[in-house]
Amino acid sequence: MKKLLTLIMLAFLSFNLQGATRNGHEVLLNCSMVMDTEKINSPATLGSASECAGYLNGMNDTFILFQTMSETQFYCLPENGIETGQLIRVSVKWLEANPEVLHETFRSLFVSIMKNAFPCK
Repeated sequence: MKKLLTLIMLAFLSFNLQGATRNGHEVLLNCSMVMDTEKINSPATLGSASECAGYLNGMNDTFILFQTMSETQFYCLPENGIETGQLIRVSVKWLEANPEVLHETFRSLFVSIMKNAFPCK
């Protein structure tokens, strides 16, 4: 049963992100707007900032679900979880510190970001 759930989750993760694949540069561009609210001055920039929050929350929720179903720990969040703002700040900080990988798909970078910020002890 666990193998079946794991396969379903992997399929979901693959399907869910396939049409919405972004690279690190795109996520950094959208999410850095959230850090500087003066840049959010039009419906388009508000949409980009909202997309950042939704995308990061979706990635985090997907990995939390996968970790729960597969008993595989990629990263370990605090007991009370994290807020969207913290998730955005952690991601922007890591992406800015690692410009050499911005061309890679964000889904491949996400686990590195979260492992760095929330390592399992």
